[in-house]
Amino acid sequence: MISKFFNKAGKTLLSMILAFCVLSAFCFFYSNTPVHYDDPDGATDYRWEPKTFHSQWTEGYSYGLTNNEGYYDTTDYVEGENIDILIMGSSQMEASNVPSGYSSAALLSESLPDLRIYDIGVSGHYFATCVNNFDAAMNKYKPSKDVVIETGYLHFTDEELNQMLDGTVETIGSHADGIIGMLQKNPFLRQMYYQLESFKEIIGPSEIKDKIISFEKAGATTEALVEEKKEDNLCNEELLRQVLSKIKAKADESGVQIIILFHPTMRLDHEGVLTYDNTDNESLQYARLCSEVGIGYIDMSERFAFEYYENDTLAYGFTNTSVGLGHLNKKGQRMIAEELYKYLEENK
Repeated sequence: MISKFFNKAGKTLLSMILAFCVLSAFCFFYSNTPVHYDDPDGATDYRWEPKTFHSQWTEGYSYGLTNNEGYYDTTDYVEGENIDILIMGSSQMEASNVPSGYSSAALLSESLPDLRIYDIGVSGHYFATCVNNFDAAMNKYKPSKDVVIETGYLHFTDEELNQMLDGTVETIGSHADGIIGMLQKNPFLRQMYYQLESFKEIIGPSEIKDKIISFEKAGATTEALVEEKKEDNLCNEELLRQVLSKIKAKADESGVQIIILFHPTMRLDHEGVLTYDNTDNESLQYARLCSEVGIGYIDMSERFAFEYYENDTLAYGFTNTSVGLGHLNKKGQRMIAEELYKYLEENK
């Protein structure tokens, strides 16, 4: 009886170990985002593990190696080297969903081979985070020509704008130490950890979640929510001007030009018409204020619309996701690289 029990327990344990190994191998290729660590220099909130293989097949098909600092940039950073153009932003500039070498930064480097372009875009680093890290990034990398800050959003509350001014934007924490850090070394356990963290965010309180619930209670549809979001929701103009002036003052210390690159969140309606979350007036407000303080501004809306209506090309989405939704695809990355190149050539 005892031997039978141990025999059955041994088989169960062996099956669990085998399943764990298969799942780990699967995740290594299917969805393998490296562990991230706090950035001691503060140029970003965190960096990925250096010189580590990454792959993503859940949205698009991407793979590559992080560089010696832990960024997705295809080149290594040498301390003290001259950086001509520094690029800051979120996963859209990191290009985590296209193969290494197809990011807008890598494509721009091909068009401007004489300039050193370095991309420190990292997932989750939206405009407010980039503003919070701007001084540290400038102090470390000392770009000599331009700093590009990517954003997919144009509206910030007064509280968010004040946080950017005060340097109190909430940072993205890392959990790479202790037991959690050790377990994350395994790609399957790391995915389980990320899923649990995402689940906690979903069930947690949020303004948009509450808004959706209230619309559903009133019998409204998701489309109605989108339409309401598209109404002009301009930032507090004076606070936004102060935020832009703050980063401009830091850039002026080195004689560097700032370029804010805005790419709109788009979707197709049921008739195939391209719609945007933002409105023209929101973009015009940014363009006007940037011009007032001496910051460059690129709005990708017109280019994205042209490519869709003239060439049936969408900047967002992949063959394994919903049409037109999600991260920038390879064509979207190329559009951004081309518009950046055009802007830089016209404003030498």
